[in-house]
Amino acid sequence: MPSPTEPTLSPVPRSQITLILRYGLALSLALLLVLAIELSWWHRAMATPDYLWLMGVGGLIAGVYAGWQWRKQRVATPQLPALTHRERQLLEDLSQGLTNQQLADKHCISVNTVKSHLKTLYKKLSVGKRHEAVAVWQRHNHP
Repeated sequence: MPSPTEPTLSPVPRSQITLILRYGLALSLALLLVLAIELSWWHRAMATPDYLWLMGVGGLIAGVYAGWQWRKQRVATPQLPALTHRERQLLEDLSQGLTNQQLADKHCISVNTVKSHLKTLYKKLSVGKRHEAVAVWQRHNHP
């Protein structure tokens, strides 16, 4: 058991492991391509600065692609803030298209209480409208 001062490592998500393995494979294939080019007539026919420029551009493209994929993965999985049971119920019902009056009737609360819950919910989700809250909820529950 780790001591209280010792940092604990969280497990690496499977998607990140897959991403790292893909990039490792891509870089291995790129290395094999470089070796093949060095052994081929193309390298002998091409001037050294052109060859280095070509390898630099290839590395830049691979780096930009890797960064873009990493960013896309990090942005695609935002955490849903801590919501109360009632807020989760209201979000589920909002996703079904219920009005404030229907929500109030279903949960045996007043329309003003529904509005109050929704206002708090919008603040927690950093949204301003009903359809934005539903989009966040659906993105979290149905990736």
